[in-house]
Amino acid sequence: MNDTAYRIETVSYQNTEDRRILEACLTNWFKDPKTLQFTDPRMRFPFRIKNWVNLSYHQHGITTYTIKYHRWIIGHISVKTEMESISAHLFHLIIDPSHRRQGHAERLLVHVENILQGKGISRITLNTVQKNEPAKSLYLKYGYNESGTTGIGLLKMEKTLF
Repeated sequence: MNDTAYRIETVSYQNTEDRRILEACLTNWFKDPKTLQFTDPRMRFPFRIKNWVNLSYHQHGITTYTIKYHRWIIGHISVKTEMESISAHLFHLIIDPSHRRQGHAERLLVHVENILQGKGISRITLNTVQKNEPAKSLYLKYGYNESGTTGIGLLKMEKTLF
């Protein structure tokens, strides 16, 4: 794998051009209703960017990172940072189906963890669909622990950075 062909960049759903590009990517990635449900069970098929943004991207403190391969977005993760509680919540980790199982989710996860640690964040939380074995395996590999379930049955996981 040629590392110079990959870049991680920050994007914003508030930026019209970023949102247009993200909409094209996500619409393509969520052609399968199961993929959409694994990423955000609150979403209904077919994927609609307006619903996606209204559900998750209207709050302050959210940063979205994409991984690009030769300028094309192939992965996405968002993080909500709570500086008051020195914690962060990860959500919407998704990799283009044609680029899965190549380490891109790990790249995004490690990148975000490094940024959060640099900001003094000591605790990271996330929720995942209980049947999403690849996601659970990734999070367990990187030191996340199961900590319960949400009201809608998602698996809660957390990690202490220091």
